[in-house]
This record gives sequence, C-alpha cells and structure tokens, in this order.
Amino acid sequence: MASGFMKDEFKVKLEELKEKKATGEFKLAHLENNEIEDVITEEDIKYLLSNFSGYVVSRNMPECKNSYRTL
Repeated sequence: MASGFMKDEFKVKLEELKEKKATGEFKLAHLENNEIEDVITEEDIKYLLSNFSGYVVSRNMPECKNSYRTL
C-alpha cells in the first residue's frame, strides 16, 4: 500500500519537473532568440562607478570601507 502512494507521489513530482523543464527550455529559447537592443555606453559605466563608492562607504562593512579608503 505504501509503495502505491510513493508511486503516485513520484508521478506528481515527475510531472512538476517536466513542467519546470519545459518552462526553462521555453525561456532559454526566448532569450537566445532576442536580439540585444540596449547597448551599455561608457557614460553608463562611469555613472555606475561614480555611485559605487558611496554605496560601499554607506554599508556597514568595515573591511570594505577600510580597503576602499586606502585606494
């Protein structure tokens, strides 16, 4: 009797995994087919890096603050 329950449970889990696999494959195919329209420019990188130092100093991580201030 317990083996019948385990088989049913296994079948349910197997179906869930098959659905996840199908969803993952669909998302992967969608990502592979999309063309990259946005281009990261040098200005974008400069903007992100200019905000980075404030982020590191504002965090409560002394090791990051100390290493950043010594640079």
